[in-house]
Formats: sequence, structure tokens, C-alpha cells
Amino acid sequence: MAELGPKIASAGASCEAATQGLEKASAMASGRRDALAGLKSERSQLLDGEETGAHRTRWNNIRLEAQDVRDGAVTALSEAATKLATATSRQEGVTAALEDAWRRVTAAESTLAEALQSAGLTPERLAGILAMRSEEIRALRQKLQELDQAVTRTATTAHDRSLDYTALLEAGVPERDAETLRAISGEIETAQAARRERMGAISNMIVTDDLARASLADLDRQIEAAKLENDTWTAVNHAVGSRSGDKFARIAQAVTLGMLVERANQHLAELKPRYRLAQAEGLALHVIDADMAGEVRSTRSLSGGERFFVSLSLALALSRMGGQGGMPTTLFIDEGFGSLDSESLDLAINALERLQSQGRTIGVISHVAAMKERIPVQVKVMSRGSGRSTVTLAAA
Repeated sequence: MAELGPKIASAGASCEAATQGLEKASAMASGRRDALAGLKSERSQLLDGEETGAHRTRWNNIRLEAQDVRDGAVTALSEAATKLATATSRQEGVTAALEDAWRRVTAAESTLAEALQSAGLTPERLAGILAMRSEEIRALRQKLQELDQAVTRTATTAHDRSLDYTALLEAGVPERDAETLRAISGEIETAQAARRERMGAISNMIVTDDLARASLADLDRQIEAAKLENDTWTAVNHAVGSRSGDKFARIAQAVTLGMLVERANQHLAELKPRYRLAQAEGLALHVIDADMAGEVRSTRSLSGGERFFVSLSLALALSRMGGQGGMPTTLFIDEGFGSLDSESLDLAINALERLQSQGRTIGVISHVAAMKERIPVQVKVMSRGSGRSTVTLAAA
């Protein structure tokens, strides 16, 4: 025991020191917890109560989106710079072309001014010439040609008279008395007067001919217009004309049948999408089978149920055409079900039920017993003999 005393005392001192250290550590831990709580509170206020991970993810997504926007802006800037360079190059080319055009315009104006001065024309006179119609230009050219020919003839005549005069001078003055010369002069004047009179008559004939030609030109235009109108009506006659009107009737029937087929296909797409009607020659109809790679089939090859769907589609389309495009709200079907097998009958009744679900009233006149189970409202006509019957209304 004497040996354990110092050890116990030392252990007690160590225990007391450890207790004091524990208290200090507890105090420090409590302070740190308080500090941590304060930091968490501050962080919560800064993050508006959002979790750190969610906050970090959100801001990272924002950063990535901003980076994408920046990359897009850089790309757009690069494209804009490229387009600007291209536009600048085009502008330089256009500017150069414009300057070249102005140089050519200036040169053309200078050339025109020289040509006008050489021809003795003014710009106003040139504008008047350019404004002339083609008929006036042709008439002016004709007149110039006539004047050139007249000048040529006059020059030839003057040359001939000059030669005659020279020959007369060389031959000497004829030895004729004044009376003879006066008689010859009178004859010449008489001949000249007759010639002038003849020229006046010819001029009047020319004026009359010009007037006649002008009148004939207007008549030619009228004839040409009449020919064009006649060609138009001839083409119309070839297209639709005939004595009995059969050709136009066939065209009208073909157009009407085309409209009927188009509208019937709209209903057939709902009732039996497999088939589509097509117009054939002679106002006949074919059926295009989508399940057979678009094979064109005769309507006679259809089954009873398929033929019923086609007939129903045509009936609905025809009723729309007769009612200015509106869909009839009431539809009566008389028989047509007795030849259907059970599957086709079921398909037909399903089609009628779809029409009824679209707000239409469907009336079916039939003796098929299988339809009784599918028709909720029935009007039954029972024979009582002696030509009498009773009508009852039955509703499911």
C-alpha cells in the first residue's frame, strides 16, 4: 500500500488534469458548434435557404450556360466579321463598277454631243426623233428614200441637159425665125401645162391611194382581230363543241365525277383506309389497294363489306355535293346488309356508329337479325294481316 500511494496520488492528479482538459475541450467544442451554427445561418441567408450542393450545381449550370452564350457570341462575331469582309469587298466592287459606269456615261455623253453637232441636231430634236413611233419612222425613211431618188433623178436630168446644152452650143444656133421659135415655145408650154395637169391628177390619185391604204390598214387590223377571236372560238368549239352537246356534257360529267371521287376518298379514308378510289376512262371507277403496293383493282373484285364502304363513301360525297358542301345530319340506309358476312357486317356497323358519334342521325332499314343487338333505338313494323301493320318504338 505504501508503494501504491504515490501512484494513486499521481493518477488522481492525472485524472484531475484530464478532467480539466475535457472541460476545456468541451467548452471549445461548444464554441465551435456555436460558430459553425452561426456560419451555417450566414450561409443560409446568403444562399436564401438553398442547399450548398444544389446552389453549387445551379451556379455551375449558369456558368456553363454563360460560357455557351459567350461561345455563341464569339462564333456570331466571327461570322459577322466574315460577312462584313464580304460586304466590304462587294461594296468596293460595286463602287468600282459605279465609277466605271460613270466614266462610260461621260464618254457616251461626249460622243453623243459630237454626233449631234456633226449631224446638226439639238438634244430636243433628238428626243423628238426617239419619241417617234415605228410607223412614223418607217414613213420618214420612205420619204427620205424618195427624196434621195428625186435628187438622183434631178442630178441625172441636169447632167443630161448640160450635155444637151453643150451639144447645142457646138452645133451652133439654129437658123430659125422668131415666129417659128415662138410657135415651138408655145407647143412646149402647152406640153408642160398638160404634163403639170397630168402630175396633178397623179398626185390626187396618190392621195386617194394613201387614204385607201390607210382605210385598208385599219380594215386589216379589224380582220386580224376578228381572226384571233375566231381562232379562240374555234379552239373552244374543238374542245367542248358538238351539235348535241355530248362533248361538253362528257367534260362536265368527268369534272363532276372527279370532284365526287375526291370527296368520297375523304370519307373512305375514315371508313376503310386501305382503299382509295381513282377515276378511269369512260366515267368508270377503279380502286387503289394500299395493302397491295398501290395495285389498281376493279370495283367488282371487292368483297361485299368493302363494296358497302365504297358505296357509303360515294353516297356521303354525293350528299355533300347536293347540299352546297354541307354534311347531311340525317342518313337513311335501305338494306344492303343481307349480303354481308359477319365480319363485314361488324365493320359496317362500326362505321355507322362512328358516323353517329359525329352527331349524325343514322336510320337503317334492314331485316338482318344480327343488327338488332347493335342498334339501341328501333322502330319495329309488325304485320297484322289484312294489309295492316303496327309500328312500335323500342329503346335499349
